[in-house]
Amino acid sequence: MINGIKNLTKIIRQSKT
Repeated sequence: MINGIKNLTKIIRQSKT
């Protein structure tokens, strides 16, 4: 579960850039 959240955060951060 934590892995999925971490992955989501990574995608969101990349999209924000």
